[in-house]
This record gives sequence, C-alpha cells and structure tokens, in this order.
Amino acid sequence: MYRMLTSATTRKVKGTTIAVALATLLIWGLETFVLHERLPSGIPTEIQGVILTVVLFVTGYSISPGAQDQIVAVTAPEGEILS
Repeated sequence: MYRMLTSATTRKVKGTTIAVALATLLIWGLETFVLHERLPSGIPTEIQGVILTVVLFVTGYSISPGAQDQIVAVTAPEGEILS
C-alpha cells in the first residue's frame, strides 16, 4: 500500500485539472468559432462529458507521481490488513 506523507496537491491532480480546463476551452472554441454553422445547437452535452472524461482519465493515468508528492510504501505487520 502507498500513502502520501503530505496533504499537498499531487502532480497528477494538478496535471489533470489543467488538462480538463484546456479541453473545456477547446470545446468552447470549437463551438464558438468552428462548428457554429454546422451545429447551431452546439456539441451535445453528453459528448462533451465523454470528451472531458477521456481527457481526465488519460492524463491522470499517464502522469507519474513526482518526488515532491512524497509517496511511500507502507507495510503492515504480519497478519494485518492496511486500508
């Protein structure tokens, strides 16, 4: 089991937050400047949700923890289960 030694925001959280914010701006830009004639009602909300979820998952999965995250392995004494 792994735990963080600090309560500071991790590199993964920062990275995924920035990626989702950029994806939101990209969707807005596409709706406003590119697709406004082809899709007058905009990109369906469900599709926007799928795009943001995929961006969140891919960036969160691909960013590895940094040294500043202070993640350490925690071992349990014999017979105990850590939660």
